[in-house]
Amino acid sequence: KGQALKFERQVPSLAALSFNDKTASVQIKGTRDWVLCEHRNFMGKCVRVHLKEKDLKRLQIAGRVSSLYPVPVAPPAPVKPR
Repeated sequence: KGQALKFERQVPSLAALSFNDKTASVQIKGTRDWVLCEHRNFMGKCVRVHLKEKDLKRLQIAGRVSSLYPVPVAPPAPVKPR
């Protein structure tokens, strides 16, 4: 409930979108986890979220999210020469 925003890439400052410190819940579409941070530029306390977190109070970051980014996809394992 409330305003919803969709992100597909990192956001170093939610203040630029007039959404600083307003996030109360998260729903992730896709398979990648996201990291939510309490200060801009991914600083301060950060928490990793997977799929859906209906209440960010449980993670002690509700109303304090200022930046976020998707967890990078791990590169493939190197192939060992024969």
